[in-house]
Amino acid sequence: MGNQGGKLWFVFNELSAQSWADSRTEGRKRLDDLLGAIARVMCGNPAELVAIGDQLWGCSLADGYTVTDWIETADPELRALLLGIATKTEFPLE
Repeated sequence: MGNQGGKLWFVFNELSAQSWADSRTEGRKRLDDLLGAIARVMCGNPAELVAIGDQLWGCSLADGYTVTDWIETADPELRALLLGIATKTEFPLE
């Protein structure tokens, strides 16, 4: 996580998803909790989630359960938060 020009940057990389949850329920809870924490850190500040390619959307939260699967049934506010910040693919080098 970083802050540049008043905007928060969250970086998703290969270290972000190293361990799967034991179940879909736990995988869902982990992403819900992560997004809840991001929302608290943002406190109304603009933010972007930097991800490369489809690493974020194809990321396994549990065996056979990806972030894309989570989006289909997620809490609408958490889904909107993720979709709202996951728009960048390049981290600013300025």
